[in-house]
Amino acid sequence: MKKLYRFVFLAVLGWANLAVLPGCSKAPPLEESNELRLGAASEISGPVEVPISAPATLKGMNTESLGAVRARLTAQIPGLMAKSYAPVKSIFEKIDPALEWESAESFYLFGPGSMCGVGPALDSDLIFNPYMLLGARFFGLGMKQSPFRWSQATRDSAATGNSQIPMALKPVSLSWIPKESRAELLFRVSNYLQEAEPWLLNPIGVGDVVFSLSPLNARDLGFKFMRIDTENSSNIVLPPQPPSALQLLEIFTPRQLKSSSARCNSSGWPYKTYRNLKLSAVPAKLRVLLWRSDPRDLASPDFSYDINFD
Repeated sequence: MKKLYRFVFLAVLGWANLAVLPGCSKAPPLEESNELRLGAASEISGPVEVPISAPATLKGMNTESLGAVRARLTAQIPGLMAKSYAPVKSIFEKIDPALEWESAESFYLFGPGSMCGVGPALDSDLIFNPYMLLGARFFGLGMKQSPFRWSQATRDSAATGNSQIPMALKPVSLSWIPKESRAELLFRVSNYLQEAEPWLLNPIGVGDVVFSLSPLNARDLGFKFMRIDTENSSNIVLPPQPPSALQLLEIFTPRQLKSSSARCNSSGWPYKTYRNLKLSAVPAKLRVLLWRSDPRDLASPDFSYDINFD
């Protein structure tokens, strides 16, 4: 029996040594991840107002050039990153610099996947605002979502390059409180609806505001899982929520347009769980919880992210 034990031990030892010999396959290393300095580790004592960059073109940009821009933007808030920013490869590696990007203007005028390369890129609000961990994409404020309809005069005016059209609901402030591991993003919905009304075929109300979440920046800055905190969200109509946190898998990738065979760079569609979120009244709040790894305790997030609507 002792000889048998000795044989098994030597066999296991041999396989363990074989696993690290040159030429033998090994498990791939874990992907590098960015890290934020939060909670007790943060040296930032109070709230920080993060500047919000305006949408812009992304023409010709690749992973390296986008990474350089995002490194500069993250460095604008000293002490928030635990180490220098580097883009997570799997998020950006499928970007094709030879392709145009999906147009923000066409998204809101004609619907998702309708046009590339016209004006600012739809995803530039995410790329040029890395600390906006979750972006909101307002499907309910575009032509493909009933009852929202731009008037024909508005569409004709857009064709001539009129920049006065309130094309999209944009965030007005982003506040971080690193010591408390939380941030708040604010949209002024009521103001936008008043501003947009003269350009619409018919007025719409708060209940027509439908949106989805894009967590690409959360994933790029080190978070791997997310979940909507239904108990601490208010005046938001949600689809059924899963009992556990969902892994963040979204990436940038070329997608074919719905209207032609052309392709353009765009962010991937979010999980159905995070599509078609709807306001029922304002003020409203959506609280999203984030974790760096698969959480065992859903009551103890690594970060809390509020999106406020008034």
